[in-house]
Amino acid sequence: MFDALVEFLREHDLDIRDCRGQSYDNASAMKGIYNGLQAKVIEMSSAAAWIPCTAHSLNLVGKNAAECCPSAVNLFDFLKKLYVFFTNSTHRDQVLTDALKASDASLTLKRVTTTRWSCRADATKALKLG
Repeated sequence: MFDALVEFLREHDLDIRDCRGQSYDNASAMKGIYNGLQAKVIEMSSAAAWIPCTAHSLNLVGKNAAECCPSAVNLFDFLKKLYVFFTNSTHRDQVLTDALKASDASLTLKRVTTTRWSCRADATKALKLG
């Protein structure tokens, strides 16, 4: 990732030593203080302070808040089972896809992931409108 960042900066005629901040998700590969992208950027630019990405942090707040509510846990477990049920059959998947397209052209079936809150919102919307 560091090589890709350096290449991107080079292509856009930007000097990494001018970097004054960096913000990524909280994955160790990104924020690792010894081997992560954060550490490699700081080696090149000691002024590039790292702060956790607010959007990723807010996503984790929503995820953890939902996990405290048994009704929410049950709803998302149900949505996950629906996803598996429909996607394990190409026929069922096509029937659902056609029904969702009739409701809203941009609506598709989404997997309920453990970390992305937006996927939970999309899955809920598909259930409501489908």
